[in-house]
Amino acid sequence: MALSKFERLLDQAIRAEKGGETPLSHWRDFFMRLRSAADDEPVRDEEIASHLTAAFDREFRRASKQHCGIPAFTIERLKPAMRSKLDERIVQAADLIKLRRRESIENTLARFAGWSSSLPEMRKRIDLREVREHIYKPIAQIKYERRRVAIDQTHKLVASIHEVIADEGGAVAMIWRSNWRQVNYNYRVDHKERDGKVWILPNTWATRAGLIRRSSPRYDTITHVAEEPYCRCYATWLYALDEIPAEMLTAKGVSYARQMEAAA
Repeated sequence: MALSKFERLLDQAIRAEKGGETPLSHWRDFFMRLRSAADDEPVRDEEIASHLTAAFDREFRRASKQHCGIPAFTIERLKPAMRSKLDERIVQAADLIKLRRRESIENTLARFAGWSSSLPEMRKRIDLREVREHIYKPIAQIKYERRRVAIDQTHKLVASIHEVIADEGGAVAMIWRSNWRQVNYNYRVDHKERDGKVWILPNTWATRAGLIRRSSPRYDTITHVAEEPYCRCYATWLYALDEIPAEMLTAKGVSYARQMEAAA
């Protein structure tokens, strides 16, 4: 893989410092040139935009399977309005990547400064390959960070899409789904404790009609799925009262659920 301008200059600077003591003026010049190269290098976000757009289209294609009973034309009608959510995620992802890249560059320069300020005799004794590996480590993380940001923003976008569809379709509750059983997944303990539990959505037709107990756990009192950084939880949306535990319903709600079940 071809080195960037920043990486080529950094490699030159490491070789120069490895060879002996560099005059302070040259050392400062290296830093100025390195910072300039880092600032001039464009951050490409086309890949992130393409990734998020593909996820956006994919979720709308299969949304009817996850929101049974909602007409396909209703879901399709929401798509243009949800484009703004897609655009927001693309911008936020690009900003995050730029921020992570800036942090990686600063970390790299700090490592270079720490190594180059050591005594010339010490620098000559250290293997050049080890020096490069140490200094370049933050740069090597940039690709990994891009992937993490893309995945996280995709989860957030998908969660937003389904939340809007659920609201439009008249969902009354959701079941929290956690991936805590997945090997090596760094789950949050409180998210694991929410797994499989039902949470009532606020201000729905069912709550306004007095069919759900006020003491029932409400979704608007907790963080939403995929809201927190790198959260990969998701929701199963509930539209019928007979899908909700009876203890969450009022007597009127239980009676209504039985009527609906008998009529089905």
